[in-house]
Amino acid sequence: MTFAPATVPQIPVLNYHHVHDGPDDFFRTRPDLFRRQMDVLRSEGFTAIGPDQLLAIAGTVPDRRYVMVTFDDGYVDFKEHAWPILKALSIPTTVFVISRHVGGWNDWDGLRRAPHRHLDAEALRELRHDGVVIGSHSCTHRPLFTTWGAALQRELRESRHDLEALTGAPVSTFAYPGGSEGWHVRRATRRVYDLAFATDSDHSRATSDRYRIARFDPCFSGNLDVFRRRLDEHCGFGRHAAR
Repeated sequence: MTFAPATVPQIPVLNYHHVHDGPDDFFRTRPDLFRRQMDVLRSEGFTAIGPDQLLAIAGTVPDRRYVMVTFDDGYVDFKEHAWPILKALSIPTTVFVISRHVGGWNDWDGLRRAPHRHLDAEALRELRHDGVVIGSHSCTHRPLFTTWGAALQRELRESRHDLEALTGAPVSTFAYPGGSEGWHVRRATRRVYDLAFATDSDHSRATSDRYRIARFDPCFSGNLDVFRRRLDEHCGFGRHAAR
């Protein structure tokens, strides 16, 4: 574990799930809109960083507008549609993977209306080699708020172990499945990971608990003006940084 202050600067953290043109629009951003949103990051003067860089600026007042781009669940459409755009624009990206569903389907998910394939081991290794940061999204995506003891430890520790073995790289970052977390989940997560990301939790302060970092899903920001407003709302210190 890396020693660091208890908080990190509050920056916008984008939390995508799907990028595709298919008929299933649940948590889906179309590739053309995704490209326009990434262009907004550049035109608005944001510097995209990964989790290691966020941890490195803990305890500091950022001197620029930072942003993070993350994806939950690790679907095949990330590699097909999102990563080519991100790679072309040199935007660092983190993908949070459900370790026991690598190469499988989203049969764990009672919300989505269509089947979606998860990235397999070969694709994850290829993406990792290409510069994508692989984080953990638990073993099974079960709600952690209602998970305790050994079952909670397995979701946290075994997912990290399995993903490190699969990718050959350290996995030090976690995203709570469905944003499901509480004091006991955060306490357990601190023993395993350096950073943990929630969903749209409190983002009104200049800093964020590094085990409850707020994110928002841009799939609900089809209007680019709304997208810009969400970025500004999540800026914290960066809200006042020079553009």
